[in-house]
Amino acid sequence: MSSRWAEHSALIRNHRECHKKNACILVFFCYDEIKVMLPVEVAWRKLIKRKDTMPSKNQIKKQKTGFTIIEVVLVLAIAGLIFLMVFVALPALQRSQRDTQRRQDMARLITAVQNYQSNNKNAVPTDFSNTSAIVTQYLTANGDTFSDPSTGSTYSFENTITDCSTSANCTQQSTDDPMGTIHVYSSASCNGETPQAASGPGRLAFTINLEGAGIYCTNN
Repeated sequence: MSSRWAEHSALIRNHRECHKKNACILVFFCYDEIKVMLPVEVAWRKLIKRKDTMPSKNQIKKQKTGFTIIEVVLVLAIAGLIFLMVFVALPALQRSQRDTQRRQDMARLITAVQNYQSNNKNAVPTDFSNTSAIVTQYLTANGDTFSDPSTGSTYSFENTITDCSTSANCTQQSTDDPMGTIHVYSSASCNGETPQAASGPGRLAFTINLEGAGIYCTNN
């Protein structure tokens, strides 16, 4: 009994919060019970802390949940729509770029005709074959090319120059003509896509079919 009392007395002396006699007695009588309860309390606190850090049922459900069928179908539908838009828009964009190139080539042709006129006392060329002076000396000189962007071949001119001095003879180019075919009209100017009779010497108009539908007409 004396050894147990000594152990209890040492515990009470080392307990800094024990200042009153009644409190010391309480610790003395509850000492055996405290020895048992302390480990239980520590375990309970650890359990509470572990519970706070554990994911909730909703979090576990979200972690285990993958893509639903609706989400997969929606993603595939969007991807298919984008692919369809690109598939439709890309060829149209390429056609537009080629038509832009044709318009630029026709502008080169007009510049070549004007230079030819300056060097030939305002006379206009009457031969537009691939071996003619207007082609070899003004359009393809110094290694330049004068080719249709679709075929890669040199533009071909219609053999006969259409005389538009009378409106009845000024017929418009057919839209069925092969790509890269240029029609030449004398005594003519352009009214939109259509060549028309024009007064004055040395008036030429040129037309070419476009891939994006329609005919491009330009004149000097």
